[in-house]
Amino acid sequence: MTRTAPLMTLLAVAALGGGLFATNHLSTPAPTAVPVAANAAAPAPAAPVTGTVPEPAAPAPEPQVEEAEAAAEEVAPAPDEAAYAGRTEGRDMTVAVVVTGDDAVAYVCDSDDEVWLRGTVTDGELTMENTAGTATLSGTVDADGAAGTVTVGDDEYAFTAEATDIDEAVAGGREDVADVADRAGMDY
Repeated sequence: MTRTAPLMTLLAVAALGGGLFATNHLSTPAPTAVPVAANAAAPAPAAPVTGTVPEPAAPAPEPQVEEAEAAAEEVAPAPDEAAYAGRTEGRDMTVAVVVTGDDAVAYVCDSDDEVWLRGTVTDGELTMENTAGTATLSGTVDADGAAGTVTVGDDEYAFTAEATDIDEAVAGGREDVADVADRAGMDY
C-alpha cells in the first residue's frame, strides 16, 4: 500500500458526499414565502380599564342539530335489483331476499322449516307472505342490506341480511340466494 492510498480514498468519499449534497440541494424546491397580513401579527388592543365588567362575547351559534340528525337518518335507497343474504338472530335460520323493482322474493330455512315468501317493496319497506299464509316477512331494504322480522307459525325472529353479489354468495356456499334470484326473475 502506498502513502497516497488513504488520501485518495478520503478524496473520493468527499467528492461522492459533495455530489450527493449538491444533488439533494438542487432537487429540493425552495420554500415559498407565505404572505402575512399586516394586522395578523399585531396584538389586539387592550380594553380600557373602567369600573364596569365587560359583557361576555356572544356564544358561537350551535350547529343545526336537526339537520345533522336528518342527515344521519338518511339511508341509501334500495337499488332496482338487489340480493341480500343473512341469518336470524338467536336461531340458525338463513334468510335470502331478492328485490326486483317493486317485487320481492325471500327464502327462509333451517333444519325444521323451509319457507318461500313473495311480496312487495314500497319506499324501502318489505311486506311478504307465503302462499299458505303461515309465514310473513316484514322489514326494510336499502343499498347496504335488509333487516326486519320473519314470522313462521307462532315464532317470530329478527333478521339482518347484507347486500351481496349473487356469484359471490354462491361461491360462499349460499346457493339459496341464486335460487331466490331465479324465482324473482333476476338477471345475474
